[in-house]
Amino acid sequence: MYLPAHFEETDQAVLHGLIRARPLAALVVHGGDGLVANHLPLQLDASRGPFGTLVGHVARANPLWRTAGNGLAAVALFQGPQACVTPNWYPGKRDHGKAVPTWNYAVVHAHGMLRAVDDAQWLRRLVEGLTQEHEIG
Repeated sequence: MYLPAHFEETDQAVLHGLIRARPLAALVVHGGDGLVANHLPLQLDASRGPFGTLVGHVARANPLWRTAGNGLAAVALFQGPQACVTPNWYPGKRDHGKAVPTWNYAVVHAHGMLRAVDDAQWLRRLVEGLTQEHEIG
C-alpha cells in the first residue's frame, strides 16, 4: 500500500484500537485459485507475538481452512472511519482552482501467516469469546 510517511501510524495501541473497534476484516490470501478475500470478524490477542495475533473462524464448508493448512501468507484489512475531503475546504481552491478531492481514512493492514486449527475445544472457546464480545443484549 502506498503510504506517505507523514500519514503513517506506528503506535501499536492506536492500531490495536482500530482493530478492536472495527473487527470485521477482509482477509486476503493467494491460494491455488488466485486471490481470495473472506470477510470475517477477527479477535485480537495482543499478548501473543510482537504485534499480537488475530484469531477467527470460518465454516467447514469454506475452503479457506484447508487452503491455509499449517501456514499461508495473508493480510487482514481493517477499515475505520472514512470520508471524502472536498477541495472546497482548501483556501487555494478559490485563489487558483488547483485543488482536487481526496479521501481521509483509517485502515490497518495486518500481515502474517494464516494457520488452520482443527480442535473442537479451541473452536468452542473462540466462538464463545466472539459471541460474548459481539452479540448485543
